[in-house]
Amino acid sequence: MAGLRDYHVHYFADDCSHAEMTLANIEREAARLGFDTVCVLKHYSHALPNGQAAWVHWKRIVPEQFAAFLQDIRAYKSSSGLRMLAGVETELVDDAGTINITAEDAAQLDAAILSVHWLPRMATATPDPALIPGQLADSPVAAVQAWRAAVEARGVEAILANFVSAYVRAIERNPKVRVLGHMYDGLLPLRAYAVPVDALPDDRLIVLMEPLMKACASHRVLWELTPEAIERPAILRQAGALGVRFCATADAHFLQTPGWANLSLHARAEAVIDEYGLMHGELMPA
Repeated sequence: MAGLRDYHVHYFADDCSHAEMTLANIEREAARLGFDTVCVLKHYSHALPNGQAAWVHWKRIVPEQFAAFLQDIRAYKSSSGLRMLAGVETELVDDAGTINITAEDAAQLDAAILSVHWLPRMATATPDPALIPGQLADSPVAAVQAWRAAVEARGVEAILANFVSAYVRAIERNPKVRVLGHMYDGLLPLRAYAVPVDALPDDRLIVLMEPLMKACASHRVLWELTPEAIERPAILRQAGALGVRFCATADAHFLQTPGWANLSLHARAEAVIDEYGLMHGELMPA
């Protein structure tokens, strides 16, 4: 019987990860918990929305750190038989499908996990870097007012369709994108910017999101779920019906030290996939 797989395990070099997230420690804990494959990730942001070296919780990649990560993982020899893949967690940059890693660096990886930590630049609406995703109440009032006016002017459906097309183009343009990171029902990034997607009924959301579902199915890109509950499960059920495969993650930043994202929480994410009757998938490196 195949063991567990988690394609979103963070590496110690990033500030958000605990110092215990070394390759040797990851292997020991993964073997103890019954994993046969993990993908170890380095955060990689080629550029940030404000054009600076740091923005909100994120930092621009330090090339020397990326090189050291690659050298570490490629030289590592597993003693337990654990399959250890090398990846990055990076962002969707714009609606042309650009992702936040250079092609040269992406080519050295087994996989890129594509997350939307902030909304990409889109023709319909591009957030001001002064806006803090998920924390609009802490953002400058003028920026929030301008953003809300833009959302109202363009409309929720147009923004969602544009957002979906950005994802689809990223999948089509970047074969190293093998997993869409912590997707939930696909709407969390828009909720983080107070785009009122939940005003739309399930059937309309499904129609607007089907191009992304079909792109994931045809390109064998996995839809990643975490232990958290899903707000609009009808979206996931339709994705599954169209052939999308799902993967579970604890988004581990901790191993045995108690923390908000501990590898031991992986089983809860597996349970979310099973709860909604979805199919588990396996990462196929490009």
